[in-house]
Amino acid sequence: MIGGNVNDFLDHVTYEEAAVRYKGEKYFFYGLLKNPDTGMFEFTIDLWDDRGWYVKTVYQAVAQTDSECMERFLTDPIIDGKESGYTRTSSPRPRNSVRTSEDRNLELLPVT
Repeated sequence: MIGGNVNDFLDHVTYEEAAVRYKGEKYFFYGLLKNPDTGMFEFTIDLWDDRGWYVKTVYQAVAQTDSECMERFLTDPIIDGKESGYTRTSSPRPRNSVRTSEDRNLELLPVT
């Protein structure tokens, strides 16, 4: 992140979709979503190539509550095996519009 702040970035990727370039790779954050089929909250990060094509899912947190899901995202070693070191001070609010995992063609299992 250049010229930004971590709180703004985390709020943005929690509530909205975002594309991020890191070490020459393009990652797409889908934001915090509630799956209406399972009632579980999901936070997914996919890797995309420079042509805008999906390559693979690199991270997915799934939890029963929005807070638990975001806490997993904040503490799991996601990129370069590093934790964010950030602790959220307030609970995230779920998005009003809900897309299903079927809409995104993603499995609901954590990515290993």
